[in-house]
Amino acid sequence: MSQARADLAVVVLSYGPRPTLTDAVNSLLSQDALPEIVVVHSGAGEIPPQNDAVKVVNSPLRLLPGGARNLGIASTTARYVAFLADDCIAAEGWVRNRLARHHAGASAVASALVCHRPRNPVTLAAHLSLYFRRMPRADPQVALRYGVSYERSLFEQYGLFDDRLESGEDTHFNQRLAPDQSPLWAPEIITVHGGPETLMAFLQTQARRGRRMADAWRALGAFSRSGVAKDALSRTRLIMREMWSVVEPKQRATARRAMGACVISSELKPGCTVPQTLAVFSFRYDAHLVPAMLANIAPIVDGWVCYDDSNGDGLFSNEVRRRSLLLHAARERGARWALAIDPDERFETPLAGAIGALTFEDGPRCYTFALREMYGEQHYRVDGVWGQKRQARLLPLGYGLVEPAGQLHLPWSYFIPDHELSHTDFNLYHLKMITRSRREARAALYNHLDPQRTMQPFGYDYLADEDGAQFDAVPAGREYHPPHIEDGGLWMPRVKLP
Repeated sequence: MSQARADLAVVVLSYGPRPTLTDAVNSLLSQDALPEIVVVHSGAGEIPPQNDAVKVVNSPLRLLPGGARNLGIASTTARYVAFLADDCIAAEGWVRNRLARHHAGASAVASALVCHRPRNPVTLAAHLSLYFRRMPRADPQVALRYGVSYERSLFEQYGLFDDRLESGEDTHFNQRLAPDQSPLWAPEIITVHGGPETLMAFLQTQARRGRRMADAWRALGAFSRSGVAKDALSRTRLIMREMWSVVEPKQRATARRAMGACVISSELKPGCTVPQTLAVFSFRYDAHLVPAMLANIAPIVDGWVCYDDSNGDGLFSNEVRRRSLLLHAARERGARWALAIDPDERFETPLAGAIGALTFEDGPRCYTFALREMYGEQHYRVDGVWGQKRQARLLPLGYGLVEPAGQLHLPWSYFIPDHELSHTDFNLYHLKMITRSRREARAALYNHLDPQRTMQPFGYDYLADEDGAQFDAVPAGREYHPPHIEDGGLWMPRVKLP
C-alpha cells in the first residue's frame, strides 16, 4: 500500500449502523492507493473511531443521503471526492482506476456495480431488477452513470447535493453539470453491492425502494406515483431482453433461474427441512402487499411458495395455470398441505393455534373459511350473498393433483381429486373491497375478462352495488395481524368498458 495519501477522498455513508460498515471501510484500507477516508454516520447510535487512517463524523440527527454527502465533502480536503454506501465494498483497484480517469481529464467518473452473491437467484434477481444497466458489461451508450466521484471544484461551481430527497440526490446534482462535465462511464471501477438474500427481504426492499423512487421522481418533476409503477413494469420487460448481455457467462444459469424459473420461488422457515404446510400465492399489481401478508401467515405455515406474475401475459394471466404450478411446487418441496392466499387477504390470528389439529387429519379433505369482504379495516359486509361466501384454502397434497379446465374463478379445491369439503369457523379477510374505487374497478375488470359470464353466470356488477349493505365488525379475539394500513391504491389493472 502507498504510504502517501491518494488525491481522493472517500465518504462512507453510514446509517443504522449496519454490520457491513466494517467491510466497507476495510475494502478502502486494503486499496493499493490509500485514500482519505471519512465515515459520516447519522441517526441512532454512534460510530467509534475505526482506524488512525479513518475519520468518523457522527450526526445525532438523521441525515438524508444528500445531507450526509454534503457533510462528508465539508469534512475532507482531497481534490477528488467519491462516495461508498455502508452496504458496499470497493473492489481491487477502485481508487487507482478512479484516479487514472480523473488524471486523464474527467471531472466526474461513474463506476460499475456487481452483485455480492451472483450464484443466489434471489440476490441476483434483486440486483438485476435495479442495476442491470450499471453492471460492467452494460452497453456504454445506455449505461447509467452512478457511483460517481467528482472533482471538488464542481461543488464550488454548482453547489452541493439536495439534502431534502430520500433518494435521487445524485441524479439531481448530475443534471446540473455541463455536458463536458457529465460523469464518464468507467466499468473497470467496480463496487460490490450487498443485496437481499431471501424472498421476503427482496420484496420488502422493493416496496421501500418503490415508495422512495416515486417520491424522488415526483420531487424532481419526472413521474407521478402511477408513472413510476408503469415504468417499473416496462423496466422488467427490458431487463428480460438485456440481461444476457450484462450477466457474466458463468452466471447465466443463475440468471435464468432468477428471472425465468424464479417466477416460482420458495422459502422455508429457519430450521425447517420437511414442511408440513406451505402457503402458496402469486403477485403482480399487488406485490407491495406481500410483506404484510407474509407477516400474517408466518405463525401458521412452515414457509411459502410464490409465483411472480410481473411478466404475465395481458391484463390477467391464466389463473388456473398459476395455481397448478404453485400446488405442484409445494408438493415437490415436500409439503403435505398448502394454504392458499392472495396478497390482499389476511387470516384471523387464532388460526395459528388450530393449524396443527386441522392438518393432523388424513384424507382428501379441503378446509373452507368464511370469506369476509372488508368495507373498512374492521368491518365486513354480511347482507345476502356477502354473508354466505366461503372458500376452500387449506388443501391436502398427498392425494395427487389435477388441473381443471378453464382460466378464471375456479375454486382451489378443484385441483384436489375426489375431495370433500370441511367447513372451519375461521375467517379470511379480503382487503381489496375496502375502497369504492377498488370495488368498481374489480367489477369492471371481471366484466372485461368474462364478458359472456361464462365463468360466473350471475355476473360481476354486484361487486360495486351497495344497495341494502349491512355490516358486522370483526369480532373481538378474531382480529388479523398486522393491522391494515390503507394506501388508496388500485392493486389491479384499470380497464374501461365500452
